[in-house]
Order: sequence, then structure tokens, then C-alpha cells
Amino acid sequence: MEKPKKKKRKGNRKRRKQLKLPSFRCVSKLWSSITTDSYFIRSFETRFFSTLQPSLLVCVIADGKLFVSSIPQDNQNSSYSCSQPIYRYHMKFPQGQCYLPPTESVHGLICFQVSGAPVVWNPSKKELLTLPKPEKSWCYVRVFLGYDPVEGKHKVMCIPYLRSSGVCRVLTLGSGQESWRTVKTNHNHYSDYNTFGRCIKGVIYYVVDIYHKNVWVTISFHVRLEKFGMIDLPSGIYRDMLISYEGRLAFVDNDETGRKRMNSQKLNE
Repeated sequence: MEKPKKKKRKGNRKRRKQLKLPSFRCVSKLWSSITTDSYFIRSFETRFFSTLQPSLLVCVIADGKLFVSSIPQDNQNSSYSCSQPIYRYHMKFPQGQCYLPPTESVHGLICFQVSGAPVVWNPSKKELLTLPKPEKSWCYVRVFLGYDPVEGKHKVMCIPYLRSSGVCRVLTLGSGQESWRTVKTNHNHYSDYNTFGRCIKGVIYYVVDIYHKNVWVTISFHVRLEKFGMIDLPSGIYRDMLISYEGRLAFVDNDETGRKRMNSQKLNE
């Protein structure tokens, strides 16, 4: 006696066919123009970053990995407790010589160099992007990351390390081409291990030595216009740490006992 054949449900067959179809996105031209508009993107980024909690990132490089401890800094509780939650994770790290200087994120991104190649780190997404070397003849570089709040763009700017130069190399992140271009600095200057930068309101600042003059100055780089300027340092300032203080540039130096102190003199924008 033959067993009755099971009838296949048409609904299941139709569902299987639907699953095999490629997914796609279809929006009207008007909505597409709105979602790709720079103002729409920047407004979304503003809301996104405003919800993020400021954190201190403690990093250790070992065995080809980057170990990160994220410590929240914005404690809403009036009674501070030492039992702050610490979020830890690790990720694969590029091979090569690397030094992670004390720095701060620039609109959510952090930049450093590994064996002369700039690396951009997105801590919120736990992603690392290694950029091509800006110049083959530059063994090592000083890397600066800037953000233009007007156009909503990040730019990486590099100068050679331990040598004088009158040019820099600039790359715009997310431009699709991601190629370096040469920009004249208008001032031959020399970078060393104390050369670190700060980006404040669309301008990168860093302290360098002017070649053949043995004079220390602050160089400014306008991220959007890609123009350089030079600012004379106030008296008593010598290769001190740059910080952002109340939206302006300030300096931190050492007192007679070696303790850190903030110089009261600030540079106008």
C-alpha cells in the first residue's frame, strides 16, 4: 500500500524563493538627496556623539594585539565611588614599531603611526585603519589628526620626524580616493619627540623648532583651508604640552619641583 504523498505548502516554497532574492534599498530621489546631504550627516553625528560618555582609554600593546581598558569619566552620581565600571577588550594590532603618545580623540577618532604608516583608530567601532605611507623617503613621521566642523571631514596631516621640511602630506578620510597630496608649510621647521598636536575648532596646533634659527614656535594648520600659520610663543614657554582649555589653546609646563602646572597665558584664535 502506497503511502500518501505529503503536499508541499506553497507558502513555504514562496518564502524560500524570497529568501534567495538579493536584498536592496530603494528610496525616492528626494529622500536620497536628504540622507546624503552633508548637513543631515553632521546632525546625525552630533546626536550620536552627544550620547557617548567621555572615557579614559588605557592601552597596552603586547603579542600583536592592542589591549584596551575604557574607564568612563562622566559620573553623574554625587558620591564618587572607586568601583567605576571598566570595559576591556582587545583587537589585532599592525606589526611594527609604535609609540602611543598621550592624546585625545578628534571627533571620535584617534591617530598614531606604526613604522612610518599612519593608523586611524575608531574606539567606538573597535576598528583600525592603516593608511599608506605619506612619503617613501620619510622613515618616521609625526602624525596629526584634524576635523573640520564646517564640512564635517577628518584630515590626516604628516610631517617628517627628526628632520627639517617645508612641506607636509595631507589625506582626507572617507574621500573615496584616499591619496596623499603635498601642501607647503611656508616655514621650514623641525619636529622631534616632543612634537605633539591638538585640534581645536578646526585648527591643528603643534610646537616645533624653526630651522637655522633655534626658535620654538607654534605652527597652526587650518584643516578646511589647508593653510599654515606661525605663532610666537609667550615668554617662558619651551616645548611644553599643548592642551585645550575652555575652547582655546593653553600650555602645561613643569615647575621647579617637576610637577605639572598650566601656564596662564593662552593664545587667541
